[in-house]
Amino acid sequence: MQNENEIAAANGSAPLRVVLFRSLYESNVGSVSRVMSNMGIQQLLLVDRKCALTFKAQQAAATGQEGLRTRIEFPSLASYLAASEGHIRIALTCREGKNRKLDTADGIAESLAKVLGSEQISGAGFRGIDLLFGPEDAGLSSEEIDASHFSMVLETFGENSSLNLSHAVLLALYSFKKSFREHSNTETNLAFSNTHKSPEDKESYPFPETALKSWLSETGFDVVDRPINAFTVIKRVLMRAVLTAKEKRVLDIAFHQGIRKMKEYNQLRKNQGLPAGYSGQNAKSKKDSVQWHS
Repeated sequence: MQNENEIAAANGSAPLRVVLFRSLYESNVGSVSRVMSNMGIQQLLLVDRKCALTFKAQQAAATGQEGLRTRIEFPSLASYLAASEGHIRIALTCREGKNRKLDTADGIAESLAKVLGSEQISGAGFRGIDLLFGPEDAGLSSEEIDASHFSMVLETFGENSSLNLSHAVLLALYSFKKSFREHSNTETNLAFSNTHKSPEDKESYPFPETALKSWLSETGFDVVDRPINAFTVIKRVLMRAVLTAKEKRVLDIAFHQGIRKMKEYNQLRKNQGLPAGYSGQNAKSKKDSVQWHS
């Protein structure tokens, strides 16, 4: 996790970011990380988070851990605003005010060319777009909406317009990215609309080094104290082959699946009063052997 002081050096210029205010449920935060991965978005910002982030959040993120792992956190709206100059803020809300116009993703995308040249952000220069989402129970506050450049409403077609947080993020990302592409007419817009790279792009998917290291650590291997260890050997063996982006992506998914399963396994052992990890030498009885399945 990154802190607020690292935002400029890290991904401060990320073209599109998701910002969650006062999130109440860790499973929703994890699910948001997952749908961000589905839509090719990596940067997740959390403002005044109200929930703990434990293994449940990682479970909900499944194969989309990147946003959760590299999240940037802020204690307040003021601290987020201070570190986010140059980002156009779009509040996701159904609350229309006296001086506040609600618009759709298509309408906002069409207007962005004008906003990019406005004095409101010209001091810092355009650095990207933030989509702001409020907590599950009440949504964004008036102060948070008023601090945004646009207020965006999601179009639904059923009687129930209430959406789960992760569903709202997925729908917003899809609607906005699609509309933005359709209205692209500047170099900035084109750069933004093409931010997602195909997994088949050989430069777009790095070797899953962090996932491999975490997987080995969960299984009990020492990957820190020894210069030559399981991590360095396995990585060296795998890197001898010229892996395609798709192959590296499959490896990443497999490692994360193994990490989740090992954490479940170790939690089961902990609940039974047994040490983490499993070895046939320390199992005292068949009862000690915990069965787990995918």
